[in-house]
Amino acid sequence: MKKLIICIATLFLISGVKAQEIGPGSYKILKMDALNFMGLGIQKFHLGYEFSPIVESPKNLTTVQLDLSAPFNSMNFIDINGGVEAGIQLRFYKKWKREQNDAEGIYFGVGLDGGWTSFSEDEEYWLDGNSGVSRTYTHQYDRIRNGIYGTIGSQAKLGQKLYFDVQVGMGWSNVNVKQRPLEIASMVLNGQINTRILAACRDLDVPAVGISGVDAGFIKAHKRPPVVVEGEDQTVDYGYVGDIDDVEAEIVMKQLDGGIMPVISPLSADASGTLLNINADTVASALAVALGAEKLILATGAPGILENADDPRSLISYVDLAGLRRLREQGRLTTGMLPKAAAIEAAIRGGVPRVHVISHKLQDSLLLEV
Repeated sequence: MKKLIICIATLFLISGVKAQEIGPGSYKILKMDALNFMGLGIQKFHLGYEFSPIVESPKNLTTVQLDLSAPFNSMNFIDINGGVEAGIQLRFYKKWKREQNDAEGIYFGVGLDGGWTSFSEDEEYWLDGNSGVSRTYTHQYDRIRNGIYGTIGSQAKLGQKLYFDVQVGMGWSNVNVKQRPLEIASMVLNGQINTRILAACRDLDVPAVGISGVDAGFIKAHKRPPVVVEGEDQTVDYGYVGDIDDVEAEIVMKQLDGGIMPVISPLSADASGTLLNINADTVASALAVALGAEKLILATGAPGILENADDPRSLISYVDLAGLRRLREQGRLTTGMLPKAAAIEAAIRGGVPRVHVISHKLQDSLLLEV
């Protein structure tokens, strides 16, 4: 006959998987304990409901266990915000004695499980390299997981229908980690940097207003799709990075015609309102093209475009698109200069006659250039 059994189970799965860096992406992992994937070290409440739908044999007892668990703490640097996991497990018990019909003793099991966990990680951002002042922001992540596993364990009876369970196991698990969109970028770009520039403008008696690409549909964009790395079996997901579809230059023109200087942060949103981050040089280039500007000036920490990134004296005073492409192909452009090179090329091809790259570290560099 069938036997209904309710059990409270404590799950110990021995992890041999090296902790990996937290970050958005999809992963296929060997699961010793998928809840501890990437060093999360999650502890959880675990509740199981077990029953035996199959008539037992003289030597064996087969059961089905429905599992439900909820994370409540992390033994690591991760804060667990919530979540739920569920699964189903088929168990095969070896009977201790012929008349045993309870799910008690040693068992082998196979199961399917998965669920959702929300967690956060604090990261310290330094406002600049000199003041020693920093701010702490919180990255929010959602993790979706599903997997298959095998297990061996033992269950002991604590009451009429209450059991204590210990098991170890391993299997395969598919994990997808997604960062919640742009909490940090929105706070830093709109809340800090834009406001500081506006404060500096007020000190100089310059009438200015801060806007972002989200305001009034100023910059229309879409989420950049995942890209397969050439020559490698790997897909790069850029997360909430946007590519520009259109720039409503009229919004900026109205402010300029009114004697107001716009200070623009490079955030946008897609048609559904999802926030997207766009490289600031890319936004500046697209805006210069939309405005039909005579010049685009990009400010950077370097003296400008260098023939040799390690030699400030190798400053290139003039380069055309062919020369810029040659520098890129020869690997002479640093990581920070590559998006500027792309912005320069886009601006020139879009009709902007000249693009200047200046250093914000050089006093009066803007006046010297114009």
